Amino acid sequence: MKRIFLFLVIFTLFAIGFAAAENLKPNRAFEGAPPTIPHSVEGMDDCLICHKEGVGKAVKTPHPERVNCDQCHIAQ
Repeated sequence: MKRIFLFLVIFTLFAIGFAAAENLKPNRAFEGAPPTIPHSVEGMDDCLICHKEGVGKAVKTPHPERVNCDQCHIAQ
């Protein structure tokens, strides 16, 4: 009984660690690429409405002078 419990504890910890590692993957098309856009961009014409100051959960852009975001960033 103790071996089964120990196995379940180890398996659970492994599963939690694997899930956490998946969330840490870089959000890029390839190494060195700009981050991909993690949301739909349909009907959104001005990224800076949210991303200039980081409204809500939006990431604040490090380069607000560049206004053509989809020139470098692609939607997932």
